[in-house]
Amino acid sequence: MVRADFVLDNETTCHYLSHCMFLAEHPQPRLWSSFELGDPDSLERSVVDAADVCVCRWGWSKTTMADIASEAGISRTTVYRTYPGGRDVIFETLRRHRQLRFFHDLLEPLATGTSLESTMVDTMVLASVLLRDDEGFRTELVREPGLLLKQLTFEGLEQILGISRLVVVPQLTRFVDRREANRLAEWATRIVISHALDPSQHVDLTNRDHVEELVSRRRRRASPDLQQSNIRISESKD
Repeated sequence: MVRADFVLDNETTCHYLSHCMFLAEHPQPRLWSSFELGDPDSLERSVVDAADVCVCRWGWSKTTMADIASEAGISRTTVYRTYPGGRDVIFETLRRHRQLRFFHDLLEPLATGTSLESTMVDTMVLASVLLRDDEGFRTELVREPGLLLKQLTFEGLEQILGISRLVVVPQLTRFVDRREANRLAEWATRIVISHALDPSQHVDLTNRDHVEELVSRRRRRASPDLQQSNIRISESKD
């Protein structure tokens, strides 16, 4: 379970809130018309975009500051001036940038689902399709599996689960209480990550029928609140 005292770092939280992905007190988020990390024409964004290209081309471990500067069309001095912390800071910003893009793409099914089951199924299928079709992710999985595993499990899992709580949980609380929403968000996040890293021969999370069966099984093991969620939302429409 996610630690009760776990808090996202201030910079990541500010990114989410400043981009108005959602307001916790309002169940419906304001969907972005397009993704931005700050000003898309800024020097900071240019460096991050250049780093993204380089990482996809050569991998995290082989990408240098010189590569990033060359791809961005600026000097290494300018890159260091823009990101004084160097490569580690650029890479951390890139990871956050990718997370923002990923969770942005999940906002529509999260916000527009009319039942708990359909919301979870649509979101899990879309998340799995996005990871399956992400060429950079697939390349990293082959080229640098150890590093990717660290980012998605050991070192990075707490932040991923924290972001899931920040983005997914407020939408699930339309159907269940926050405690159950937290459990479901963590359950779905862990399953999607596990499937992306090591796809099962028996369950395909890009297959809606398979995901519906998984969610249905989870519902049958869940609390009475969860089992009544679809009834509650139907009654609210009458």
